[in-house]
Amino acid sequence: GGGGGGGGGARGTPVVQLEYLASYDGGMGVLEASCVQGCSCAPGLAFDAHTPLTRTSRHVLGCFAVSAHAECHVRLALAARTSSGGHKFVLHALRVLEQPAAAAAAVDGGGAGSTGACDAALPQRTHAFWGTPEFRKAYNF
Repeated sequence: GGGGGGGGGARGTPVVQLEYLASYDGGMGVLEASCVQGCSCAPGLAFDAHTPLTRTSRHVLGCFAVSAHAECHVRLALAARTSSGGHKFVLHALRVLEQPAAAAAAVDGGGAGSTGACDAALPQRTHAFWGTPEFRKAYNF
């Protein structure tokens, strides 16, 4: 099947969605994200996997918008800083999705002190992503 849109109309905003383990455990660290080639994104993107106020371990989502570009190189690195004293970060999934234009403003662009919140219109778990057109296109289904 052929690719490419070209149908006109407003395009959505590309969004990088991270699904990662967040825990009260003292060893959890901070992941920093930056756009290094092709695209651009907000500076100071950071995702802290340490959640000391919640005595559970669970998968959470973090999102950040990137500018549209044919080749977008994003760098993910463990931060030297940590709120727990540790540097463990478990990345379960990384997805590049298109946020509908009408809801693009709802994606928290990240940045220092940001929550990196994801809009509810995006798939919220890996199993929710499997049936989407983006998944079928990415894996030639």
